Amino acid sequence: MADKLAANSGVKRHAGTVVSLKRTAQGVEALCFTLNEGVAETYLVRARKAICAMPVYVAARVVENIRGFGFDPTLHTPVYAPWMVANFLMKDFPAELPDVPLAWDNVVYQEPGLGYVVSTHQDIRTTPPARTVFSAYIALSDRTPDQARKWMMEATPTQVVDLASADLKAAYGWKFAACVERVDITLRGHAMAAPLPGFRGNAGIKALRDADGPIVFAHADLSGFSVFEEAAWWGCEAARKVLA
Repeated sequence: MADKLAANSGVKRHAGTVVSLKRTAQGVEALCFTLNEGVAETYLVRARKAICAMPVYVAARVVENIRGFGFDPTLHTPVYAPWMVANFLMKDFPAELPDVPLAWDNVVYQEPGLGYVVSTHQDIRTTPPARTVFSAYIALSDRTPDQARKWMMEATPTQVVDLASADLKAAYGWKFAACVERVDITLRGHAMAAPLPGFRGNAGIKALRDADGPIVFAHADLSGFSVFEEAAWWGCEAARKVLA
């Protein structure tokens, strides 16, 4: 999609990070940053319109005078929930209980995590692969977001691994560790907007949803529900506005 947009615009596609986005008399101007063989470079992109598909708390720092859209960061920024993702590289499959086959998405009853998915479950080969990846998701919803972020900053590697593997240990017991070759864990302190009571009455978020000028917004944050379908919806709405 990005390649097609670049081809239709006649402008060479650039890889970079937008650090400032502002409205101008001619449309918009984006100051971008990139690393070229380790050397920092900046460049400007000028366009008729721009789609700002950033988390709201990031857009508040990148979009110049975002208050001019009716969004006050001090009042309207949603609460962001922390999130952990742990990818366990498995050198073998742990044994399953009788009549309980391994699924793509697995949830352990009454456990704190959100379960785990098996990356090779949809592999169409007849025999299972020798190795796979189990991805476990932990929402840290047993504490407030601030408490969770504080825990992330202070937790030891052992504590992080213990929490990340809680569901898997509950499902497989001691047999699980024997099948693990390594684990990569990502901590996301501000992973997603939390749809807390009152979110639908958030006037600032509504203002960003309704924006229809040189800068339009598109992100699941606008729904307060961080799933792909919401992100895709707002992307389509943004495209409709810029193409109108």
